[in-house]
Amino acid sequence: MSSLKKRIKFLFGYFLFLSFKTKKIPKIVNSDIIFFLPYYHLGGAEQVHLDIIKAISNKQITVIFTHLSATNHFKEQFSSHAHLIELNSIINKKSSFLNKKLFKTIARAINSSESITKVLGCNTDYFYEILPLLNKPAIDLIHSIAPNDTRKAMFAEADSLLSKRIVINNYTRNQLYEIVKTHTGNITQQDKIHVIPNGVEIDDNYLSDNELKYRIGFIGRWSLEKRPELFLELAKKLKIDFPHLEFVMAGSAMNLHDEEITKAGVINLGSVKDKQKLNNIYKSLDFLIITSTYEGFPMVMMESMPFGVIPVCTDVGGIHEHITHEVNGFLINEEQNKDIVLSMVNLISYLYQNQKIISKISEETASYASQNFDIEKFNDSYKKLLLE
Repeated sequence: MSSLKKRIKFLFGYFLFLSFKTKKIPKIVNSDIIFFLPYYHLGGAEQVHLDIIKAISNKQITVIFTHLSATNHFKEQFSSHAHLIELNSIINKKSSFLNKKLFKTIARAINSSESITKVLGCNTDYFYEILPLLNKPAIDLIHSIAPNDTRKAMFAEADSLLSKRIVINNYTRNQLYEIVKTHTGNITQQDKIHVIPNGVEIDDNYLSDNELKYRIGFIGRWSLEKRPELFLELAKKLKIDFPHLEFVMAGSAMNLHDEEITKAGVINLGSVKDKQKLNNIYKSLDFLIITSTYEGFPMVMMESMPFGVIPVCTDVGGIHEHITHEVNGFLINEEQNKDIVLSMVNLISYLYQNQKIISKISEETASYASQNFDIEKFNDSYKKLLLE
């Protein structure tokens, strides 16, 4: 880039910074609670973040988004409950001078506020970087920790600076204890980490009708850790003996893999953004397949189980905290890809030949979801944590 272009880019960035300082800083100062979040595009984590904000929407909330979102999917809903600030237009100028000024300006605004009582961050390094500069009670939310998660040292170093920490299951809580101990030699306070499972809105429309649909689904983004290719293998093998079965996939990036999805005889539903359409897909399924290498607890399971959709899952993360094998779902403990597929093929083949078992487990699945996943428990927990 020429020196002239660099100068123009810097001047434009500085103009954006001055505009930010004039228009956005007063919003921060007058807030009750500040959130640092990465995105508002379609995603399970983004849905959870929105639900948290809805639970405390009687407060003045400012959400600082630190990354460029792929779509505007949740933007309107976030903006109806909070004031939104996006940093990407300044950060992407890649000026260390501007970024430092932005960083310090935000920290000073938060610290000078007489109304801000809590600062919560999730899934963005920016929160952990600004954390040492803050004098307000700070909380982080950790959805899951991958086996080789590059954030482990950051999670550990932040422990002494946080007043509370939130995880969605006991598995992640135990991981966090070990990470802090391993990296710092310290043991985090037992009452610092709060387990708050995610929740979904459940009403009578979720009631299972116990009718077999002969339809099996994979709902989620196409990504390495989700292993969607195993679902395609599962579909190809089951269709040999059960040609009447239907297999569907829905989620982000599915259209980039349309050829291989179609070749496997699977219906590609693409990215489904409408909530009612997604619910209709759940209603049409007998089984939801989870083939992930790691998870916290997938939102798609919480969303589908109230409809009586039976989860067939790799036993990773906190899934076993909610799924009891052969009671309200099935856990696959194999480690090799081919063994995972074979176990699922054998299991589903057996179940379709013993359909009374499917009906019984479907009822248990719906019952468990209605008793444990209702959004009101989630709302009460976050109200207590953030408004106390």
